[in-house]
Amino acid sequence: AGVEEMLLKKQEAVVTQVMKRWHKYNYLHRREKIRASWRIVKLFRLIVIRGTVRRKCAAKVSLGRFIDVFHHNHLRLCLRRLKAATIYASRFIIVGKMVNSLRKGTLRAGFYTWA
Repeated sequence: AGVEEMLLKKQEAVVTQVMKRWHKYNYLHRREKIRASWRIVKLFRLIVIRGTVRRKCAAKVSLGRFIDVFHHNHLRLCLRRLKAATIYASRFIIVGKMVNSLRKGTLRAGFYTWA
């Protein structure tokens, strides 16, 4: 009976350790996504502040300077935050496919254009 109790306690300790690691992973992953979404909102606000959508179209501004490559898991959340942040987001359309980044295989690049 003593050996079984020891084994059960050991198993419980291992499960507790695994759960702590899992919660930490979830926390860090969620924090990274939120930070990425904040970043794209700030960058888009910069674009809006510097001029109207029409002027940016006429100037052929390269949005690549403002919007970096995001991890493909973050892209949807970023755009949702972006839409909530500004009325101009409805004029901001994704075109093209998600493609592999040259630097790292796990990254994807989004192509954007003004409507």
